[in-house]
Amino acid sequence: METAQANGAAAPTEQDQSSPASAEEAIAAPFIGNIRTMVYHEAADDNLPAEENRIYFVSEDEAREAGYRRHRDEVAPGAQADETSG
Repeated sequence: METAQANGAAAPTEQDQSSPASAEEAIAAPFIGNIRTMVYHEAADDNLPAEENRIYFVSEDEAREAGYRRHRDEVAPGAQADETSG
């Protein structure tokens, strides 16, 4: 439940997965989660969820803390894909 601030705006509470993100949040978010599968993707990924299933995260930590996991086809930042077999 949100609480009203003195100026009439709602005070921020836990991120509501059912409410759409503002345009600013969507543009600035480097990670996009799928509220149905609980999987998150980098915003530059070609395989993003449908708009109505999206939730936006400012960091991987935020996504993980919300219970989301990284998409299995993506390599974590700083990690290298294994391109050689020996």
